[in-house]
Amino acid sequence: MTALEEYFNERPSMIIEPIMEEVPCNSSCLSRTKFSQLLENQKFREGMEVVDSLVELVRDNVSTLIREVEERMAGFNFDPSQVTYSIYQVMEYGGDFTLGQEVSFQGRSLVSGEFGTLMKALKVLESMRKDGELRLICDEIRYLREALWEHVERNMRRILVEV
Repeated sequence: MTALEEYFNERPSMIIEPIMEEVPCNSSCLSRTKFSQLLENQKFREGMEVVDSLVELVRDNVSTLIREVEERMAGFNFDPSQVTYSIYQVMEYGGDFTLGQEVSFQGRSLVSGEFGTLMKALKVLESMRKDGELRLICDEIRYLREALWEHVERNMRRILVEV
């Protein structure tokens, strides 16, 4: 099997934190894999520039989401990464927050504190779930992720076939 065939069979990817979503490897990621020799080809590198740009756009949107979460959750004892992950998951896939000794989502601790504080935090989380601005950010992340995979599947495959 050639390196090209392996590349498309394995679909090298990386995880965007804290939302924990998989995207195709960008140039930096790819340079640390067995596929690094593909970057020696000029046409392949040009195609990877689009991947690099789209990955940066995903990261920019994730950073915006983190900032929004931090702003809205200021004053609570919370884990920004876990809350950002949870808001993204709720927006894109659904699910519910759980109130107990802490506010959690899928077993992840989001907010800790006294009961009254937890109730206030839960209200803020529920309002974020319904927030149109946050919905747009999450949708943009999803659209960019889909565009990344589509670019790799269509355009990078075409580029590699030409090589």
